[in-house]
Amino acid sequence: MKEGTAQTTRGIAFFPWLTLDAERKRGRFRLVPYRVGRSDNAVSLIQHAHIDQALRIYRDSRRKPLKECVLLAFSDGAIGADLSEADVQDIFIFGELLAFSALVQRRFFLNGLGYVSRDHYALLVQQIPEHFSGTIALTYRRRDGGITHGIGADDYPIQIPPHVGEQESVAHDDMLLASLLLAWSEMSAKDWQRCYEAINAFNLANTDSEAVPPHMELVLLHGAFERALGVKGGNTHDLVAKLGGCLQIGARVQCRTKGAIQPKPKSNEPYVLEAWARDFCVSRGSVAHGHDYAAAKPTWSLRNHLLLATYLLPLVMKRLLAKSGMLVIRDEDVALIDAFESLASFDHFTRFSQLTTPPWRRIMTEVELDLMARKFEP
Repeated sequence: MKEGTAQTTRGIAFFPWLTLDAERKRGRFRLVPYRVGRSDNAVSLIQHAHIDQALRIYRDSRRKPLKECVLLAFSDGAIGADLSEADVQDIFIFGELLAFSALVQRRFFLNGLGYVSRDHYALLVQQIPEHFSGTIALTYRRRDGGITHGIGADDYPIQIPPHVGEQESVAHDDMLLASLLLAWSEMSAKDWQRCYEAINAFNLANTDSEAVPPHMELVLLHGAFERALGVKGGNTHDLVAKLGGCLQIGARVQCRTKGAIQPKPKSNEPYVLEAWARDFCVSRGSVAHGHDYAAAKPTWSLRNHLLLATYLLPLVMKRLLAKSGMLVIRDEDVALIDAFESLASFDHFTRFSQLTTPPWRRIMTEVELDLMARKFEP
């Protein structure tokens, strides 16, 4: 653990809405399962009874105190060890990287199976003083500084957000997380800042919280692409060109394919990726400057843009990390990249008959079957 500063925090870092079967070490950090009231929890410098008391304030969907959660600690430090301000900052950076690595693995249009939001990976640091009474202090930022409230577990319980619903088991792209941790330590400060800001913007756009309206998610996702690709000044032409150069899609899908979404008649883009990217930029510009989304007369609906951008940004990040020598692109990643133009050719929010397989699920099934077939090739 880093050398502490004069100001330290005695407490725990934890993910209240996650569960875990066994401890995992990832770089400088370790994820530790914690079960309330159990004597076999990991060794801690803070009494387990005090940790149990601190966790009583957090409630599940049935308003019952949590029975388990996941603690986060440094690999070379004990649970409950004093944390410096730099330690806390590093803990939150790791939390963002873990969340991003989890969001990458999401699957869509499977009736909720394999789906998580950014808020499942909410990370908290809770101070627990040596003589803990069960009352905790919650500090909130304000425009004029901040305010701290002291509350008891039964006075003001914090329930799992409705859009999160239930706790989920930790699941993430392990190779991607390892690559991001390597980039954190090996990239130049400037390149890492750009990478991290792209990840942070992406995560903020994927909370599923009503507090972040869809038009703001669009602005955040556009910003994530700009930061990842190094686009300056909102240059649409630059973003479109860099996106195509980065992804290197194999089998291209031309615009105006029969039965697919039709780009604007004046669009000169021959392929779907560039037509979509230009439409994405124009749509973002409209809402970012205070106009209604429809004012730009977009080809793709707002919901389709959010879905497609969310699918694509992690693949862009993987390509960029591979270019930096910090990640090996897998066949699965290439297949998902190549599938983008087919996915972007359909309106995925049109109502379909129950007897009709939604386009997204059909295309993704084809990708999965093709990958499976390749594994059995001689």
